[in-house]
Amino acid sequence: MFNFRCAHVPRTTAFNPTLPSIRVNGHSFHAETFGDPASPPLIVLHGGPGGDYSCLLSLAMLSDEYHVLFYDQRGSGLSPREDHPDPSMEAFVRDLDSLVDLHGMGKKMRLIGHSWGRIMVTAYLTRHPYKVSQIPMRRLRRCSPTPCNRTLTGWGKSPGRSTGVHLSQSPSSDRKAGSRVSFVLLPNFLSFS
Repeated sequence: MFNFRCAHVPRTTAFNPTLPSIRVNGHSFHAETFGDPASPPLIVLHGGPGGDYSCLLSLAMLSDEYHVLFYDQRGSGLSPREDHPDPSMEAFVRDLDSLVDLHGMGKKMRLIGHSWGRIMVTAYLTRHPYKVSQIPMRRLRRCSPTPCNRTLTGWGKSPGRSTGVHLSQSPSSDRKAGSRVSFVLLPNFLSFS
């Protein structure tokens, strides 16, 4: 004998036009931005796949210094479900790249990924390293302001001491011929120049 409980499933942006959303690649995504659009851009990627960004909203405090974009990934959270889903990493990376282009307006992007979001950041970095300026290297353990403040304090500021490492990469459409990627290791962050 089975005992099933019904769960309340909130309406997605497809059925609730009052939810904030953004449209890229022919898909609608539940999304919110915080901060001044003239500030350096930052995108927060939630866990999952299938999660949502609600538990990461404490990172909206970064809007004092950054223009922060939160979005529910394709088919997740309050983003619409799809009749013919494409759950491939390529589809997630294409969506992220379109959001980077739209949100970044030509500026290099800062990306914060939580759990599955970190995997997406890594996949994105292998394809578009020249569109990224920084990523945190420390795991966010809880979605509360205290650990986030401690982890993200001074992000983007000049470190007292840093190490530059030059690595060769395979050709990329984002790379200029003959250029190198410079990886600068900061205490808790990996910066790209």
